[in-house]
Amino acid sequence: MMKIITWMLLIMVLAFSSFWLLQAKQFIIVDVDTSGCFYKPDCECIDRMYKGWSIEQKNLYLKLMRLDFIYMVFYGLLLGFMLYIEMQKQKVYWLNNLLRFNVFVLVITLLSDLTENSFSLYYFSRTSHVGCFKWSYVFTYIKWAGVVCILLVLLMSCLIRKINSYLSSRTKKSLEKQNVDYKNES
Repeated sequence: MMKIITWMLLIMVLAFSSFWLLQAKQFIIVDVDTSGCFYKPDCECIDRMYKGWSIEQKNLYLKLMRLDFIYMVFYGLLLGFMLYIEMQKQKVYWLNNLLRFNVFVLVITLLSDLTENSFSLYYFSRTSHVGCFKWSYVFTYIKWAGVVCILLVLLMSCLIRKINSYLSSRTKKSLEKQNVDYKNES
């Protein structure tokens, strides 16, 4: 049942991501003047980028920002289910504790994404001027650092679990072979 829910959540996250990327190409304007806005945005850069958009692009961006609140629920549930499933399978004590700690990292990640989306929606929904929350990119960095940390720990946990499984099955076969050889000698 958990695997079915996880696969359904994965499909929803991929569908949201695909939709967002297909829609985002309509309002992302890559200009030499505003290309740095995506990495470390400042108020003036965001103002210049936003002023270059048409009314349709601004409305589309606001719709996508609202959709991002729903997306947050799906990717949060997906990562939570993946962490839970891996915790149930993991037998290495310290790695299981690291997976449990990543549940806390997931909560921090979701809170920083919520904060980033709220500030972005607030400032971009103003029609007179964009305004700027100077430190909003900090929440973006926290969010992506949390997601990367969770995915790396999940990958490490899966690899260590598979390696342990392979080594234990190989050791078991080796012991069975030695046992058969011992019986044949007797």
